[in-house]
Amino acid sequence: QPQPQPQPQPQPQPQQQTPQQTPQQGFPFPPQQTQSPTNGLLTAQQALALQANCTFGEFVVLLEKPPAGRSPVGLQVVPVQGMQLRVARLTEGLLMEWNRAHPQYEVKVSDFITEVNMTRSNSTEMLNHIRIDRTLVMHIQRQQGKRA
Repeated sequence: QPQPQPQPQPQPQPQQQTPQQTPQQGFPFPPQQTQSPTNGLLTAQQALALQANCTFGEFVVLLEKPPAGRSPVGLQVVPVQGMQLRVARLTEGLLMEWNRAHPQYEVKVSDFITEVNMTRSNSTEMLNHIRIDRTLVMHIQRQQGKRA
């Protein structure tokens, strides 16, 4: 006579520990919530987490292209030694909306884009991400000597 199979016991799920995020010096988000025109409301904690993951002296811009239609990013760039992109011109689009909603992290002409969607040190690939990807996480570095 066949014996009944023992039922597997559910394994307890380990609790996710969130590391304590600290802002990069010089780029703290204010404690209030910040409205992003392209991806809804970012809490201060979410916005701070974005900034905490970037290299010292950089800040992060998050853009979300809409699913339907074409919405321009509003950015013209020049490759710099195949490693970075320099902002040559800003036009009306998602980046201008970001600048209005996040004046403390405003992207300006002559700023450098040092990373796009985890791609760094390859201006061709970074430009492809900007053209193709729907979500853009861009690391920006202010040109030396320019006031933030």
